[in-house]
Amino acid sequence: MVRRNLKVMKLLSLIALPIFFLITSCAEVQLSTIPPPSPNAKLRVFVQPTSSTEPRHGWRTPHKKFEKKIYKEVQQILAKKGMYEVVPRKDVQSVLGRRTLRIWSWEKNDWALTRKVGKWLYAEYAMILVRGWHPKPYWRAVLINIETGKQFAVFSHVRVGTRGAYSPVIKESYREIFRDAKKDLMSTAIRIGNRKKVSHLEHRAPLLKKVPASIQQIEKPPVAPKKPRTLASLGREVDIAKTLEAKSAEKGRIRLAVYDLESAKHLKIVALILSEALREELLRLGNIVLVNRENMNQVVQEVTLGQTGLIDEKQAVQAGKALAAKQIIVGRLASIGKSSLLQAKRIDTETHSTMAISSIKCKQGKEEVLLDQMEELADKLVQAP
Repeated sequence: MVRRNLKVMKLLSLIALPIFFLITSCAEVQLSTIPPPSPNAKLRVFVQPTSSTEPRHGWRTPHKKFEKKIYKEVQQILAKKGMYEVVPRKDVQSVLGRRTLRIWSWEKNDWALTRKVGKWLYAEYAMILVRGWHPKPYWRAVLINIETGKQFAVFSHVRVGTRGAYSPVIKESYREIFRDAKKDLMSTAIRIGNRKKVSHLEHRAPLLKKVPASIQQIEKPPVAPKKPRTLASLGREVDIAKTLEAKSAEKGRIRLAVYDLESAKHLKIVALILSEALREELLRLGNIVLVNRENMNQVVQEVTLGQTGLIDEKQAVQAGKALAAKQIIVGRLASIGKSSLLQAKRIDTETHSTMAISSIKCKQGKEEVLLDQMEELADKLVQAP
């Protein structure tokens, strides 16, 4: 009898052991780590499209298809700016797997999960892009500083259902986000630029093989909030449709090409942010049509201006003519003593004459101060000679 009981107990232990390991392995989610990215001075951004509340009959475009399409469009837009490095989708999937998360999972506990995943992806920023319905379709863009947790959010009601409906909305929402976040981007770029080389210790992913409890929540199905959220909680509301309508009226405006500011290598991203800020201030003046930066880059390559910047003004003018620009703006951000000097000038592409020239300066390492002077710089550059 005793022998029989021992055999039964032994058999039960053999059955229970694999069950125990199966249960424990399911309880601890394993996230794959990715190798550190190659060192560079660009701002690394983790892009994540997601969905919020949906219409009564569901979305016409399935989430997976929407996610893939929006990621591709945003990746292209950010890549053309020159200052960003977008985390490859395969790296995101390596860390997250193929789980589908809604916005309330990402923003829970003050975006704790977003920042945690961002750190695992070695990102400086996360850009969360949301489609929702409250009580009509809206688009929301949120930029989160992974290190500080600072957030910048805008949203707008949009018209969906037509081919390419999101493309212009994505571009305009990025511009609105940039206006709000440019000082934060600048501070991060200065910090990165001051590093002689990227330290893996500074951006190292957690060494834990087992995922913290906050990330284990990924495995749980996302649950929508019981109460519908207010529009005010989505961020700053912008009328993107009105902005696009205003931009379409180009008659009588000056076509202007604003080239990226030249700079030393460690100030490259800082110079790109300042270049973008200058373009935004020029657009606000209302009598200017800017040549797209991506179009400029294409023509720049065609006239072999090189990859280090527009050194020769004659070539810059030649490229401007090819872009049908009546005028161009070129400039440089340079270090002089203990100061940083930004100098820019406006040139007529027909006469090659300098129409306006202006400069602003600040202490080295305090280049974010220059952003406050961009409106003044733009005003001086467009004044009649």
